[in-house]
Amino acid sequence: MKDINKEKITIFGHTGFIGRNLVLKLNKKKIFLPKRNSLIYQRNLGHIIYCIGSHQWRSHPYEAFNTDIAIIVNILKKNKYKSFNLISSTRIYNNGNTNEESEINVKIQDRDNYYNCLKIYAENLVLLNKKNKVIRISNIFGDNYESTIFLPTIIRDSINKKKIFLYTNKKSQKDFLFVKEAADIILKIIFNGNKNVYNVAFGKNYFIKDIVNKLKKITGCKIIYKSKSKIIKNSPININRIKNEFGFNPKINILKYLEILVQEYKQTLK
Repeated sequence: MKDINKEKITIFGHTGFIGRNLVLKLNKKKIFLPKRNSLIYQRNLGHIIYCIGSHQWRSHPYEAFNTDIAIIVNILKKNKYKSFNLISSTRIYNNGNTNEESEINVKIQDRDNYYNCLKIYAENLVLLNKKNKVIRISNIFGDNYESTIFLPTIIRDSINKKKIFLYTNKKSQKDFLFVKEAADIILKIIFNGNKNVYNVAFGKNYFIKDIVNKLKKITGCKIIYKSKSKIIKNSPININRIKNEFGFNPKINILKYLEILVQEYKQTLK
């Protein structure tokens, strides 16, 4: 078993949600935190953790390509490193089998699959080297209150606007994993994982309607349904690999933790 304290670690995207929590978890260990847009270094980067990603891939597709593929290519080509560990997404399963070894199918004509294509290409590129790893994460929640993704947005709106404008079908289901539990298992995978691909998720889906109704109960907000979009019913993410290898057993239930998230966000407003 590797001792993290003795390993060099480089985190790309350390100011982002996942990267920031990995830095906190590592505390004062040997970490190199590259400046934004820097790609070439006169040093061995050790174990690279790549957390950079784009949530605005629909409106900024070229920037997303740069973030998810081009930057990775430059890092791999121009630097020395011990391993490259890509933080990817369980979204690529696209309602299919969610086992790490399952085939990934993508319909090219569907514009919503652009994100999936970027992640799949990046994964394939990284895995050309057997010492590298891919970690597919689900919807990670925690202290990312300024983010434009689903959960932080509805938390802000429930407090600031006293209204939640729901553009996602209320019958949709998603997997939510607490960020500190995610950070802990990600580091275990990187330094002691026996495989090259891992799912990191809660392993259970929650209905969107249950989440917004709980927020309504906590904050007294109104829920305004703005869309009759298709129901997103992803298959539950298979986490048997991290359960069997590391004894992973997530404790933080998103529905039970919502009240804490609301209180923490209110504190940021003060």
